[in-house]
Amino acid sequence: MAEKAEENQSVLEWIGASCNTGLRNFCSFTAFTGDVLHAAFGERKQRLRWNDVLQTLNRCGADGIGITLIICLLTGIIIGYQS
Repeated sequence: MAEKAEENQSVLEWIGASCNTGLRNFCSFTAFTGDVLHAAFGERKQRLRWNDVLQTLNRCGADGIGITLIICLLTGIIIGYQS
């Protein structure tokens, strides 16, 4: 049903709807960025625990090496079979 509504839509309506969607997405992104910055550098009660953040980033990087190597290996095998 939505496809038929889009087919009957004029070019100006499509442009307006696209601009409206883009503006809403931009506002949501800006609000999210503001919340993150406020949590990181805002009031003392709501500050991020940087030690925990850095420890989690370090652990995710080290734990992610294995799966990354497996994905690279499998991708190389697939490309090798295709050529």
